[in-house]
Amino acid sequence: ANMPSFWIGNGLRGLMFGAKNLQGWHCKDLSKSMEIIPTKDSFLIHLNLVDTPMLLTSPRKISFYLQATPVKPLNKELKKLHPTKDIFLSTHYWVNPYETHLEEYVQHDVLKKLEQRRKSYKILMHYSTSHGISPLSAEWHWYGTEWHSPLPNLGNYNIDGMIKDGDRKGRNGHTYTYACLESDSFFHFRLNTFAELVKKYPIQHIYTDLAWPKICSNPEHGCAWTDDFGRRQASLDVFSCREYFKRIYRVLKEKNPNGVLGMHLLGTTRTPAENFADYLLVGEAYTHKVVSKESYYDVFEP
Repeated sequence: ANMPSFWIGNGLRGLMFGAKNLQGWHCKDLSKSMEIIPTKDSFLIHLNLVDTPMLLTSPRKISFYLQATPVKPLNKELKKLHPTKDIFLSTHYWVNPYETHLEEYVQHDVLKKLEQRRKSYKILMHYSTSHGISPLSAEWHWYGTEWHSPLPNLGNYNIDGMIKDGDRKGRNGHTYTYACLESDSFFHFRLNTFAELVKKYPIQHIYTDLAWPKICSNPEHGCAWTDDFGRRQASLDVFSCREYFKRIYRVLKEKNPNGVLGMHLLGTTRTPAENFADYLLVGEAYTHKVVSKESYYDVFEP
C-alpha cells in the first residue's frame, strides 16, 4: 500500500495500524509494503520496511501507531434513539462552515429557528467539518495555496459539476474544497472558529463531516516528500486529525459534558481520531453497491 493503514477485528476486539507516510521505509514494491496473511486461526501481519538491499549510513526514524479497539464502551443511551425522529441534523446553518461566520447566526435569526427545532427533538446536531472549506471565503483567498489538500486541484471545486454549462457564477455556499490539517495555520483557523462558536452560542451537539484523514501532496505545508527511489510521495494527516478531534472534544464537553460528537467516515476508514467520537456514521461509499446488489454480499473484496 502507498499509505499503510488497516484495521482488523470485529465488534468485540481489534487492532488498528497506520502511519503518516512511508518516510524511513526502503520499499521498492509499494504494493507489498504491508501484507495481511490469514492463517487457520489468526492473521499474520507483514510490514516490509526494507525490501531491497541498502547501505545504512545513519539512523533512520520510522513512525507509526498501533491501537487496540474498541477504546471505550458504546453509548447505550444513543442506541435507544431513533435516527430521524429523535435526532435532527441542522445542515443549513453550519458551525465553522464552508463558511458560516458568527454574525450570520444573528443576521438570519438562527438561534430562534434552532430553539424551535430543539423543542421537537431530543438531540439537535449542528453541522461541522474538519477538512472542508469554502473557496468563496475570504480566508481561502489569502491562504488557499498553503492550506489546499489535493485532490481536487486548486480551483476545481466540489459541487461545480452540478452547475449547468460550467457557469462558475452559479457557485454558492454549498461549493467547497478540501484543506489539510497538517497545515498549522489551517488547523488553528478551524479550531479557533469552532471554539468561538460553541462557547458563544447554545450549541450542545456536533456532527462532523469529512472527518477521515486525507491524503495530501501539498509541498507548501510539508506533505509532499521524495522516497529512496526518487518517487514523489504524499502524506496522511492522521496525527493532526486525531489532535483536532481531541481538541474539539474538550471544547464541546467543557460546554456540555453530555454533548454528542458524531463523525462521518466515508467508507470503512478507521482512524485514531474516532477515540473522541460518541458515534460513527460510516459506509456512504458503499450504499450504491448495496442497493444495486440488494445485498451486502460481494460488496467488499479481500
